[in-house]
Amino acid sequence: GYETFLTLFFGIIIPIASTSTVTAGGFWLWQQDIEDGWILGVGIWCALGAATLALAGVFVIIYQQQYGVTMDEQPFVIANGASGGVLIGFVIGIYDIRQRQAQARADKLTQQLTVVNRVLRHDIRNSAAVTRGTANLLINEPVDVVDQADTIKQRATRLVSLGDQARDIEQILINQETKCESID
Repeated sequence: GYETFLTLFFGIIIPIASTSTVTAGGFWLWQQDIEDGWILGVGIWCALGAATLALAGVFVIIYQQQYGVTMDEQPFVIANGASGGVLIGFVIGIYDIRQRQAQARADKLTQQLTVVNRVLRHDIRNSAAVTRGTANLLINEPVDVVDQADTIKQRATRLVSLGDQARDIEQILINQETKCESID
């Protein structure tokens, strides 16, 4: 009757579906390009989820026994809790991996931008110093104006080029789809 269907549904079908989902998720996770330590973390989350909800099932059984209620299928209650906990742990573990991957990407991007910023600041300071020195020569000493103006023009052109390079580097670093390859 009705109780048999509920027992079948909640006692067998849901735990099997939950376990099958986590097993399929485990195979999917294994095929992904994810660090082994992070995959182990998903397993730990699964174990914690299973233990927590199985323990909750045990507490429910103990609580009901205090009021004289005895469950017929106590192992099913514990198994259901554990299978649900594994599924919840798997979801939490995947979320944790995604957060760690996002943080790793952000850290890498920050490192790259720091290096680019350092190089650009150096090049800009160098070009600005040469331009200032050349302008001072033009102002303070009798020199060949054409050569000095040419030096200023070259450095100004270099500064414009650095700005263009900075924009290009920014676009490369922002575009997550860019694939790097070695060339001679």
